[in-house]
Amino acid sequence: MNKKQHTHTHTDNRKTHALRKKHETNNTMDLFVTISSLTQATIPQDRVIDGRDISAVLTGQKKQWDEETPFFYCSGKKLQAVRKGDYKLRINQQEGVQLFDLKNDPGESFNLADAAPQIVEELMLHMTVFSQNTEALFELPPNR
Repeated sequence: MNKKQHTHTHTDNRKTHALRKKHETNNTMDLFVTISSLTQATIPQDRVIDGRDISAVLTGQKKQWDEETPFFYCSGKKLQAVRKGDYKLRINQQEGVQLFDLKNDPGESFNLADAAPQIVEELMLHMTVFSQNTEALFELPPNR
């Protein structure tokens, strides 16, 4: 679900017509926040809104978006994983704690959790805070 998506942006500034491909991670959840920003609509403040405003990238004001913003994976109310930068931490009761370097291992074949405990702890902290802020269900496996 969180694979690199191609975003096609058409820029019309009367001097040039450019079609640019962006190889950036984005999600359909970003559409609400982005469209709200572009239309100057007010976003509700009484709840956590998933997604981020990517309008600066789409309009050419920025070359890329901040890959250091954590992206959370939920199934219903259950928090399953977080991605930040190149790393994705997935935690579940059956397979335990799994850390993947998506830049070098997009197929998520090599678990780096034991080799990079500091990254696991950082991402686990993001999951804990997200769970507290959103009431998403988050459980550590028995061996943690």
